[in-house]
Amino acid sequence: MDTLRITRDNLSQYANTELRVEGNIELEANLGIVTFKSLTAKGYIFSEAGTGIKAGTGIKAGSGIKA
Repeated sequence: MDTLRITRDNLSQYANTELRVEGNIELEANLGIVTFKSLTAKGYIFSEAGTGIKAGTGIKAGSGIKA
């Protein structure tokens, strides 16, 4: 399963979007609160220390959410 890694360098590409991936989502440490319209992954969603997730219409992960 592929993993999308969101970092400070590519954050603007994904923030405030309806993000849906077939694999996993990982968010780099110390990004603060990252806001999405919605966030969906068939695998897991993992955010490192110092990074929070906010989604207007929900957060879903097939294999769980860890922070």
